[in-house]
Amino acid sequence: MRNLLIITLATISLSCIQKKESNLIKAETLKVSNQEKDSSSNYRKVKNKKTILIPIDNSDASKFGFHKEEMDESVGPMSIFLDENYLYITDPIHNNIKKINILNEDIKVSTRIGDKESEIREIAKLDKRFYALSDDSVIYVLNEDLKEIDEIKIDDFKGVKDIFSIEDNQLKLYRPIEDVVQDDNGDMSISVLSLNLNNSYIKDTIKYTYDVYEKTQYSTSGYHIRGDYYEVIKNDEQDVLKNKFGEFSLNNKIPNTYEFYDCKNICFNENTIAYFEIINDNIVITVLSY
Repeated sequence: MRNLLIITLATISLSCIQKKESNLIKAETLKVSNQEKDSSSNYRKVKNKKTILIPIDNSDASKFGFHKEEMDESVGPMSIFLDENYLYITDPIHNNIKKINILNEDIKVSTRIGDKESEIREIAKLDKRFYALSDDSVIYVLNEDLKEIDEIKIDDFKGVKDIFSIEDNQLKLYRPIEDVVQDDNGDMSISVLSLNLNNSYIKDTIKYTYDVYEKTQYSTSGYHIRGDYYEVIKNDEQDVLKNKFGEFSLNNKIPNTYEFYDCKNICFNENTIAYFEIINDNIVITVLSY
């Protein structure tokens, strides 16, 4: 990848930078030193930290796009998805998806997805297919090589579809603004679209009491990512991420993009946490291994 700068960091210093023939600059992966580990035995400790820098360039689809607005919400990478050893990040400026191998830092870029009128915001995986979710009424189906193989048109389903989960071999989608109704008793009715592997879909209504609703993936309060509820514990020196896999010491604060726009900039599995942020003219991706 041309002009791509990838750096692996320990918390304090850079070291062992080597230049490869492909113009890729990479440092060897460093283990976190004893001074960087959290002293609490209750938290899982960071073993390795890797930071990847990818330049922002609105004219080059192989880089990340970012359009800053002063009086409105800016547009930049919208979500990050971790699948085994790969990160997938949606780029609504170039309307493509970047696939990053977190072991060797190789990057693959999809072709442009959809049309100029819709922005790719989220990506979901069901079986061996990926689903690019836009703010339009079309869901784009991609294979594992990120090639578009199908489109699913759903009537009356425009809007942000950034709250979803995988359940019973179905992709369950929910629009937080359009698909929720609160009745006079305070109970919540949620309209959910369930997409099957054959690309057929059905719409169901699920009802919750409000206190139960607050803990589901459909709630707009708290922290949710792809059907998983998680919590960020704020400490003076660092954040701790609490999810279904345990409590993870992060060694620093989780960055956000609120200065520019709102997005899903964190993902995790049992042994890895990844997030991105915007620093100067780069998208900076951090990968923590436990």
